[in-house]
Amino acid sequence: LMPGGKLDLGSPCSKASSTSTASSSSGGSSGGSSGGSSGGSSSSGGSSSSGGSSGSSSSTSSSYKNSKAYKDCKKNAAKVVKKAGICEKETAAERIVATAKLLAWPAGTSAKKYRYNEGSAKEEFKSAINEVFKNRSHWNNQQLRDGASCLIFTSTVVRASGVDKKYVSDTQQYKYKSNKFKRITCEKCNPYKKSKAGDVVLYWDKQWGGTGHALIRGKNVIYEAQLHGKTYGHTSSTSIIKKQKGIVVILRPKD
Repeated sequence: LMPGGKLDLGSPCSKASSTSTASSSSGGSSGGSSGGSSGGSSSSGGSSSSGGSSGSSSSTSSSYKNSKAYKDCKKNAAKVVKKAGICEKETAAERIVATAKLLAWPAGTSAKKYRYNEGSAKEEFKSAINEVFKNRSHWNNQQLRDGASCLIFTSTVVRASGVDKKYVSDTQQYKYKSNKFKRITCEKCNPYKKSKAGDVVLYWDKQWGGTGHALIRGKNVIYEAQLHGKTYGHTSSTSIIKKQKGIVVILRPKD
């Protein structure tokens, strides 16, 4: 977001957001009830089995199987997400967290693996973005087209999860309104305290001292990419958002 509220596709993803990932112990402890929000161990790499496939059909309630949310996920989610069993997760927040985990490099991964022009996006992310954003030729530059941007990463996650197939890819996310999300805004507040697992968190400095940032909140981790930091989707420590104060927009998925 630029000064004066001018929106620009290339403006978000602040350098202020550290590229340090969460430790493997932090990432690995946050799974379970959060729908697999942990980054997992670095050995899990790009395998779809580590990305939230724990939601087996046997544990999914029949009422959910008959719900519109389940049918929408089966219809709209990216193939790699459906293959990982993420549609079996019964809340939209769980599906978003599990999708973010699937598409982001796990905690403990060397930064070289997810640094733009040095590493690459996970194969699951490449598959997802090619499916949910088929035509990217009009995007500003190759880095955006490849998905090394906070807004592109978050929008790919939300679309790929099947929660909202129309979720926007640019800075209109800051103003986005949809019946799929509850919109929460505040000034001079801390995004860590305001957010919870499954939220899309967007924040920026009211004084315009730097650009903003967008990320997916996990339980004990966050999932992010950076335009100015030049990184693909990866798992980071929540310490990044614990330090932030400013204008915060939280998009909380509804069920």
